[in-house]
Amino acid sequence: MVHETVRSEERCEKKFKSENSVKSISIEQSVNSKYSSNLDQNANNKSKSDDNHSDVINKFKAKCSQMMLDLSKYGVGTIDHFLGDERCSSILLEVKFAYENGFFTDGQLVRNSASSSLIRSDKVMHVKGDEKWAKNISHLMTVLEKTLITCGVIPSNEQLGDYRITRRTKAMVSCYPGNGTHYKRHIDNPNNDGRRLTCIYYLNKDWDGETMGGTLRIFPAAHKNLVANIEPIFDRLVLFWSDRRNPHEVLPAYKDRFAITVWYCDG
Repeated sequence: MVHETVRSEERCEKKFKSENSVKSISIEQSVNSKYSSNLDQNANNKSKSDDNHSDVINKFKAKCSQMMLDLSKYGVGTIDHFLGDERCSSILLEVKFAYENGFFTDGQLVRNSASSSLIRSDKVMHVKGDEKWAKNISHLMTVLEKTLITCGVIPSNEQLGDYRITRRTKAMVSCYPGNGTHYKRHIDNPNNDGRRLTCIYYLNKDWDGETMGGTLRIFPAAHKNLVANIEPIFDRLVLFWSDRRNPHEVLPAYKDRFAITVWYCDG
């Protein structure tokens, strides 16, 4: 997943509009909500034995451990098969419902300008998590926070040094509607707006990066000779630092490309 560096495009160090990044939800409020395992198809199946259930949990913890090792070493980590096909498909149905019913608007930079669409050409909407039509998106947000607890990110923050994660943003649901739509190289949090960890969940079935494009390309600042090329495949979770350690871009997409992003913040 990590390859030799390639020529970078012009950096665009813009953050999202303040109304989309500053509004946040307390971790305590969300983590205390009812949670069923991210592997709920297996863990909640009463026909499975306790040994099988324990095996599922142990495998998941191993995935979390590997993700955090990669995050520490490269600044980016992934977990594939995060929720399972059934749950991911249900989330995709909710996202497509919202997209087809006009809930999405053009992605924006902090300062609106005539060149905004040249920098990013995605469509986005924001979900708090209590919308009646978005129960599966809400489930993703809950499982994500449980995962970060398992990884030692919240509330103990063993993996984040001096940061203390206390809140998150709304979920930003995005669509790159084909035709070469993209997001040029940028940093999520260049101006210390509180975002520390970027979490992206992908919803794209049968994705072929060679023909469909849409690769997430990350340029880890600590590894000048490396880039991470991450395909936006179905049921994949990606985590990376939101600050200047991880400039990144979305390469042109030639088919509808859906993702859900949540930022975790300190302070």
